[in-house]
Amino acid sequence: MSDDWRIPEGSNVTKAEARAMIAGPYGAEAARYTIDCCLPLGWFETSAQYVLINSGTATLVKPPSGRTFGITAAHVIRGYQADLRKYPALGARLGDADIGDLANRIIDVNDALDLATIDLNDGLLRRVSPAWGRVLVLELWPPKPPAEDRGIMLAGYPARMRWRPAAGQLMFVPWVVLSVARGVSDDQITWRFASEYLASTPLYPVPAEEAFQLGGISGGPVLRVGESPSGIVAYRLARIISEARPEYECVIARRADYVREDGSIMPAPPR
Repeated sequence: MSDDWRIPEGSNVTKAEARAMIAGPYGAEAARYTIDCCLPLGWFETSAQYVLINSGTATLVKPPSGRTFGITAAHVIRGYQADLRKYPALGARLGDADIGDLANRIIDVNDALDLATIDLNDGLLRRVSPAWGRVLVLELWPPKPPAEDRGIMLAGYPARMRWRPAAGQLMFVPWVVLSVARGVSDDQITWRFASEYLASTPLYPVPAEEAFQLGGISGGPVLRVGESPSGIVAYRLARIISEARPEYECVIARRADYVREDGSIMPAPPR
């Protein structure tokens, strides 16, 4: 929950009830859903024994067109391209699956919007090990911006929370937050958080020491929580995480609705 938590208009849920809900089975399932639709995207020097150079996060989508692709932050792809010029050979992985030549998978990059897309339409996601949990692609399209004072869910894979269980192996621990949207603007959302308002779920306890060390979550999803008049809850892609600012304890996310069904990205609007 965010530090300025307040009851959404029309709701009779108290702060204590909201915390209990997040810390219970509902929170666990919502967190699992958010994590399942994104994977760590990392690259490594193939001339060494799996020496990871850097990583970000990719959000998995499959619009009505039927094409499966990943959305990440433009600066994640630009970082990979810069490292291509430094190292003789780079490999890349999505989760624990070899992605091949990442450069050939790039569909589009928009630096002004900090959005990029990569092609995953070759069945790559079927090669992701079950050790990563379920692999879920988001099919509700187009993305819709979050509504202020309504639920959002964020996830990603911080570099600080990756670890090596054995030589040549690498594991990523996911970061996930269920909260309320604040500060929604035309081109981004800024979500501020404070450690005293974080609540653990049964499956995803809060790592207090690392809670605000979030480099690596760029490209992760921000999902909006919607509810029909009959009470059916649905989750839909709203934004893509662009930047975490630990000094301000906030996350900045860009509008995902600039991404078209084919993976191309609309031009940034004039300012």
